[in-house]
Amino acid sequence: MPLLLQICGVIGSIVYVGGFVLVQCDIACGNGTAYSVFKIIAAALVLLSLIDSFNLAAFLIQIGFIGFGLWGLARRTGTSADRKETPTRSTPLRYERPAALTCEGAPRAIREQAS
Repeated sequence: MPLLLQICGVIGSIVYVGGFVLVQCDIACGNGTAYSVFKIIAAALVLLSLIDSFNLAAFLIQIGFIGFGLWGLARRTGTSADRKETPTRSTPLRYERPAALTCEGAPRAIREQAS
């Protein structure tokens, strides 16, 4: 059983680092749903590995990743109260994120600015 828990922790670490590499290589989006799901899975695997040898700091980090990951997913799917629009004036202001912040076409936008 301890070996299986250790394997879960190693797989979780690989998912953590792999997700970070994908974001840094512009293959995945750090604001995307898939990235949040991978972080939640990685945190759950590392949390599972803590059953064998508990570490309070690691436990708190994993709980934070899971909690904020679920909160971010809820905000993206529109189920959170944070996403509800509450109009404060007759003509609400609209803010559109630049493409670089939404990860849609970020590499192209960076290349266009450089030329």
